[in-house]
Amino acid sequence: MRKKHYKLIASLLVFAILFPFLSGFVLVAPAYASEGGLSSLTENQGFLSVVQSLLMLFFFSSFTGDSSNEDYIEDSYESAASDEEPAESSYQRLYVTSEERDILARAVYSEARGEPFKGQVAVAGVVINRVESPEFPNDVEGVVFQQTSGGHYAFSAVLDGQIDLTPDEDAYEAVDYALNGWDPSNGALYYYNPVTATAQWMFDNMVTESVIGSHHFGNVR
Repeated sequence: MRKKHYKLIASLLVFAILFPFLSGFVLVAPAYASEGGLSSLTENQGFLSVVQSLLMLFFFSSFTGDSSNEDYIEDSYESAASDEEPAESSYQRLYVTSEERDILARAVYSEARGEPFKGQVAVAGVVINRVESPEFPNDVEGVVFQQTSGGHYAFSAVLDGQIDLTPDEDAYEAVDYALNGWDPSNGALYYYNPVTATAQWMFDNMVTESVIGSHHFGNVR
């Protein structure tokens, strides 16, 4: 904005200098001017009036044109940025204790570290979706440490002990985005990595609705 103001001031100064010069040149007639001279002077006055108008148009159009271009670039950048991450909001999708937030961050870190940030948010979203679903336990700890009827854990990171790793800042940030309502998984209750998954049940029963990084997100048939 400051740059725009400087440019406007400079344009006005240049115009203020040239305008009186041109006006004086055409309007002040010498005392000895004849009729022919006055006729010629009148023609010159008309010509220079056109020049003055063009100068005015140039100064103000150049200022407003650059200003609109800069505004367009700024709006385009903000629009592109908003596609990546939602704006901060006071909305809270799920209220959790500090302990539950830690469990969520540990789940995200152990299951999705190295994945795109969007994919980490999606993993947190799956846990929250399960908490809100009647098909799963109704709290974060119950979902993350849930055991199936066959004695298997729902999340492989709990089975191999990676759930005890210390989460990094990205994991906590991903959790906060998910708690505030961003769900890149689009409501998915399941996800898996087709390269490392060993449960055939996932391949046979899950319908993939989105792929983020290495993970497929979706729901059962």
